[in-house]
Amino acid sequence: MIRRCTNKDVDKLMKYLEEEEAYKRFLVANMEENGLDSSMQKVYIDDDTGIIKGVYLCYYKNLMVYSKDNTVNQEFLKDLFVETRFDLIWGKTKTMVKIGEEYKEYTLFTDSIYPLTKTKLLMSDCKSTRRAIFRFIEEHNESKVSEEEDSWAALIYEKRVNEKASYLSIYNWLREDIVSGQYQTGSRLPSENILSDKYNVSRNTVRQALTVLNQDGYIEKKQGKGTYVVYNQETKEKGKFYNYLFEDVLEEITDVESNPKIIRGDKQSRFILGLKEEEKLIESQVVCWNYDKAIGMACVQVPVSILSMSGVDIESKDEIDTFITRNLYYRINESDFTIEARKPTKDSAHLLNPGKDSCVLYMEQVAYDSNQRIIGRIRYYFLSDKYCIQYRR
Repeated sequence: MIRRCTNKDVDKLMKYLEEEEAYKRFLVANMEENGLDSSMQKVYIDDDTGIIKGVYLCYYKNLMVYSKDNTVNQEFLKDLFVETRFDLIWGKTKTMVKIGEEYKEYTLFTDSIYPLTKTKLLMSDCKSTRRAIFRFIEEHNESKVSEEEDSWAALIYEKRVNEKASYLSIYNWLREDIVSGQYQTGSRLPSENILSDKYNVSRNTVRQALTVLNQDGYIEKKQGKGTYVVYNQETKEKGKFYNYLFEDVLEEITDVESNPKIIRGDKQSRFILGLKEEEKLIESQVVCWNYDKAIGMACVQVPVSILSMSGVDIESKDEIDTFITRNLYYRINESDFTIEARKPTKDSAHLLNPGKDSCVLYMEQVAYDSNQRIIGRIRYYFLSDKYCIQYRR
């Protein structure tokens, strides 16, 4: 039987994890920081006979699994996956192989996690263990199964491989790769044939995405030579507005989470957005992470009509996420701003943890398109030592 772990179980849990120092330290660090059962984290134990047989730590979209004998409760995992689609699952290699056999949308990565967790630095700093795991994911791009008995592995959700994409998805993925520097300024993009194979779509879909990228100034088609990247991070237009959550951060953003939902909204939001009685809005809390630390967040509100006019499928979370975090900002012509230091809200204090009696940098942006129509309201909450806001006119 799998059940939630309580404070009464802690001693028994620590004894069970005595032989696995890395997992124990990781679990202890998370329990001290977030507790056993919170909105950010839940810990489950498998103790059908009163003896623990396995531990499951759910930390946002990460799942850590540990079992001495590599036992996996597949029925429990099925229920867990109904609640959350995990981006990363990690544990002993044999355990990950068992889970991977059931969940084909994940790719298995192995070989280096366990040695990383054994170094002196990592054993003295639990958070370094977490950072090491993320570094491992970033640095490895091949599935390579280790035969070591105590090796560790990770399962990574491969959304791009398994998803049948529209031209809008291809546009967003290519634009992200260009802005992030995967495709450098002046470099030549792969051919339409290669891109269509990569994303499992038709050449016509790729061609549509490239046409829009060309119109937006990211690429340039040269007759007889191919398509080249012309986007330059250092020469942004002064008159263009950007997503401050991504653009003005001082540290690396390793993960972004959002939770879009269609709501009616409170009176203030409806008034600011100028909504009619029958209109609804989409609201999403977007959180930026530097490994295990939330460093900035934004509450984004957009009228449903704006997304529909922009060709966004409001039934698709991926398309909404892309619009909320990226495409909205490229449609902004001008904005009204309010900027101040203020006490964090309950949600922002829980996520950002600025410290007792500390303030966060708060900024509210009401955005207009070229027709002077209000297209969004964004409320930002920044940790002051993680951001340097450059006001753009």
